Amino acid sequence: MGVVDDELDRMGRSYPKLALVRFSAIGEAWGLFLERWPMWVLTVLIVLFVNSVFGGLVFSAFGFKHHHRPWPFWIGLSRPGLAVHFVVSTVVIGLLLGGMYRMACLQIRGRPVGVATLFSVVDVLPQLLLGLVLYALAAYAGFCLLVLPGFIVLGVLMFTLPLIVDGGLDAPEALGQSWRALKGQWLVAAVFHAVAVFVAWMGVCCAGVGLLLTAPLYCLSIAVLYRDFFVLK
Repeated sequence: MGVVDDELDRMGRSYPKLALVRFSAIGEAWGLFLERWPMWVLTVLIVLFVNSVFGGLVFSAFGFKHHHRPWPFWIGLSRPGLAVHFVVSTVVIGLLLGGMYRMACLQIRGRPVGVATLFSVVDVLPQLLLGLVLYALAAYAGFCLLVLPGFIVLGVLMFTLPLIVDGGLDAPEALGQSWRALKGQWLVAAVFHAVAVFVAWMGVCCAGVGLLLTAPLYCLSIAVLYRDFFVLK
């Protein structure tokens, strides 16, 4: 599995195509969701359950109060000085998001995919963990600089996890590839990511049940853009 299937060069590098961040990707993501909605609804249920149990254990081990809000479906910094809290929150939900990204990328490619794929990222687990930590630290630093840079970081680095779980890149290279692909569109990338988060979190307004329908749109919409930028056709 690779960024362009078997079309990565021998050095493991990928070459982003000339593509644009487009908000129509969210509409395309909705169509992909409808194609496999039972799978995605079950996936979100599992993600919420595992995040609650596993997150509770991890946060207890660190002595943190566990917020039952899945990052990055929420944005916010809790009590002052909790950089570790921010990083741990990102890593806990990010491990599950990695599986969702792999599911989304496989569906877009027309490959076999199922709920079990959510837990298939053990083959890239060390790089996924490293990528999540680096991603979280970069975002935290941005939020500490008058907040707005944090949103820019989240947008420009949003391809990091797909490049790891689908592209098979090492974490530093994945961050670099995402940066190089989106730095020229940093503003629209930041706005797109914020809108994707907002759309994904809108389901909470419907007694929380709507989250089962909207949460998958976060990974699916970013996976659509990832395909536009990195996957050869």
